[in-house]
Amino acid sequence: MLKKNIIDQTAGLNTASAERDFKSPGDYDCTMVVDNRKRTYRVHMPSGFKPGARLPLVIMMHGGQMTGIQMERITGLSDFADGNNFVVAYPDAIGIYKNRLYWNDSRVPEVDDVKFISALIDELICRYIDPRHVYVTGYSNGGGMANFLGSAISDKIAAIAPVAGTIVKGMDRKWKPKRPVPVLYFHGTDDQLAYYEGGTAGTYRGSSLSAEEYIQWWVKKNGCDPEPVCNELKKDPSGLLVKRCVYGKGHGAAKVIFYRIEGGGHTWPGRPKFFPVKIYGKTAVSLNANEIIWQFFKEFKLPVGTSSPG
Repeated sequence: MLKKNIIDQTAGLNTASAERDFKSPGDYDCTMVVDNRKRTYRVHMPSGFKPGARLPLVIMMHGGQMTGIQMERITGLSDFADGNNFVVAYPDAIGIYKNRLYWNDSRVPEVDDVKFISALIDELICRYIDPRHVYVTGYSNGGGMANFLGSAISDKIAAIAPVAGTIVKGMDRKWKPKRPVPVLYFHGTDDQLAYYEGGTAGTYRGSSLSAEEYIQWWVKKNGCDPEPVCNELKKDPSGLLVKRCVYGKGHGAAKVIFYRIEGGGHTWPGRPKFFPVKIYGKTAVSLNANEIIWQFFKEFKLPVGTSSPG
């Protein structure tokens, strides 16, 4: 079993500055202070990690009312990272709405989560991470936050892969990514917590773009072909039908890929046991989100001179 460590080296600081001392594989529970708020996150160093190595980083944004450690267990991404030699960071939200935790994907304005994740990236690329290979994925509210990060700090993030979380209406008119951002997205058509058609389910202080509107937003931002190349995948054991649509030829090769899961619910594809059907709807069983996301991320890196700390 990989060891767990606790590191708290930033007490009293306004932004992260102390270097993390990750000497071996395992889970490290860390803190930093950003805007005078204590922020927490877990870092998983893969089983093949050796000091001095510069590895890719995947940042996993948990869903609303969850924590990073819960998301680690639900997705199984750390185990997957061990077999593919990349680092995973699981940050925690602190924004509160009705006594529940949410990321500020534009709806919890008192907390600057973009600043937190930007500081976290800077902290990790000091010694452990290849700055051109930083990626963000997320589920539900965390998917919405992945979109916000992809737009706000596109100079630090090579690609994003949200799951079941689009963009808050109104933000689509405000957000202006500095560069084209490759996007991979999953959404079930029977999602009752983040409606495929958009609306207020699973949201507050506003409503969200539909899955189709969301895809078109990134297609236009990236300058992709407006007409996708689509194919239907083999029928899933769950009975769900999955259509994969690729919008290619974007600026800087920043394509958009959309997995439309017909009849799918508010779930993480490939992890059905963590999502009871009565609450979340059906999960695509053979659609391995971890594998698909990682294969997508590996295609992209930030252009030379794009990424920079601070």
